[in-house]
Amino acid sequence: MSDKSEGFMVEYNLALDYLKEHDIPKRTPFQYDLEEDYYSKGIIRKVKLKDRQYYLGWCRNNPVAMWDKKTQQFWYIKPKFSMMITTPIPHIEDDDGIYDVFIPIREIENPKKQYIVNDEVIEEHLKRIINKNK
Repeated sequence: MSDKSEGFMVEYNLALDYLKEHDIPKRTPFQYDLEEDYYSKGIIRKVKLKDRQYYLGWCRNNPVAMWDKKTQQFWYIKPKFSMMITTPIPHIEDDDGIYDVFIPIREIENPKKQYIVNDEVIEEHLKRIINKNK
């Protein structure tokens, strides 16, 4: 196992343990009502997220993601074939039941290099949205 994958497993297991310990499902049913009790278990509400802050949490591909206020999405690195790509993922409050979501449970002050998101990718994403809406 490489150093990168070992590091990934540490964060992955931390997030998974937290979800199990607090009885938080890894995925909510479509249009699940996120009640106060759900947030009292440690899930961070969208309105409390800090722009450009990295969070430990849960999604199918990565235990660490960065919140971007402009796009109102998390961004994370995921493997695709033999490459690593930067891609957006919605907060659990925006769950539409079709795609994966990110469930943030804790801020991370100094994320490992393997989790750092490329800002240029986010800017390109915003440009595509703007051009599409013209």
